[in-house]
Amino acid sequence: MKHCLYLLVLSVFYCASVMGQCRQFAVSKKKTLEDFIHDGAYTSISMKPAQNVQFTKTFFKGQRYRLVLDGAPELMKTELRVFDLNQNLVYSNVEEGVSKKWDFVVESTRNLIIMVSIPRSANMNASGCVSALIGFKSTEDYLNQLKH
Repeated sequence: MKHCLYLLVLSVFYCASVMGQCRQFAVSKKKTLEDFIHDGAYTSISMKPAQNVQFTKTFFKGQRYRLVLDGAPELMKTELRVFDLNQNLVYSNVEEGVSKKWDFVVESTRNLIIMVSIPRSANMNASGCVSALIGFKSTEDYLNQLKH
C-alpha cells in the first residue's frame, strides 16, 4: 500500500512538472502574436508523434484573429487543422508547408474545432510541448493599419 501511495504522489508531481514546463513554453511564444491581443489562454500540452488533440473555441464577428501553433523542435512539425462544427475543413497548415501562424476574420460569430496533430516520425519516442495561442484585434483597427 505504501508503494502505491508513493507512486501516486510521484506521478502527480511528475505531471505537474510537465504541465508547468509546457505552460512556460506557451508563455515564451506569446511574442509571436505581435500586435494581436492575447486572449488570455495558454493552451499547451505535451505530445508525441502520431498523437492528436483538439479543442473548441468561439470566434466573434468583427474581430481579426491570429492563431499561432508551435512545438518543441524534437517533434519536427506540428500540423493544424480547423473545422466547423459540421466537421468541414476550414483551414489546414499542411498545404502551406506547415505554417506556424494563421491570420483570419470570421464572417459571423461561430465555434471552430482546432485540431493539432504530430505526424509519425522516425523517432516515435520523441515528445515535447506544443502550444496554440490565439490573439485578436478589431477588424476596424486592422483596416486602419492597412490605410497607413
